Amino acid sequence: MGKSTKRNGKKRGLPAAVRKRIGDFFGKVELNVWRIITIVVVAITAFIILRTLYSVVKMKIEISHLNSEKQTYLQSIEADSLLLESLKYDEHLEEYAREKYHMQRKGEQVFIFEED
Repeated sequence: MGKSTKRNGKKRGLPAAVRKRIGDFFGKVELNVWRIITIVVVAITAFIILRTLYSVVKMKIEISHLNSEKQTYLQSIEADSLLLESLKYDEHLEEYAREKYHMQRKGEQVFIFEED
């Protein structure tokens, strides 16, 4: 004899109210799973974007610092180039050596006056 789905005129299984509650529960669970997945994806995306923004800001600060350092070196190079140009002439070379390095000729006395 085969199994029947009816016993004494009634269906076997869970009552309709219980089935509805189970369906509602799994519907909510499914909805919550999608909400959790969405929150996780948004959190990961936000983390990646913030990390990238941090790197960009850090690089811009470093570029700014390097540009200011570059300007300092360019000014130093320009000043040194002018000095080299002026040192090509002997009278300026002698004057520079006497002022900067306190050089003197044999038998010459040098008096250094410091300005206040």
